Amino acid sequence: MRDTSRTKNTIVSGQIIHGKRLGFILGFPTANFEWPPDISPPAYGVYAVKTDRGIGIMNFGIRPTVEDTMHPLAEVHLLDFSGDLYGQTLTVEIVRKIRNEQKFSSPEALKRQIAKDVEVCRDFFGNKTP
Repeated sequence: MRDTSRTKNTIVSGQIIHGKRLGFILGFPTANFEWPPDISPPAYGVYAVKTDRGIGIMNFGIRPTVEDTMHPLAEVHLLDFSGDLYGQTLTVEIVRKIRNEQKFSSPEALKRQIAKDVEVCRDFFGNKTP
């Protein structure tokens, strides 16, 4: 089990890379980047984050519902954002863990959970200045 005490307010930057567009297909497009090796990674899970492009949710992990890999990736869904970030750098501050990463029975079940995660994130930032 990873130490999650170091994840709060971790700030990381990464270059946005092309993924498989699975977030887009589910209705929650993501900006994907590889975690820098010089920064201690968070525990696998979903986090409320602040970025230099606004607030969002980040999944850090191996995406067990949609992929069979052990290579972790950071995927950020920016709330109320539309645009192309490929090749640009995104700076992310982890603010709060929402839940552990988990495997869902189907992409549709994952989509329902992501919608709930977005609402938790909106509620969390609703009373705070991002």
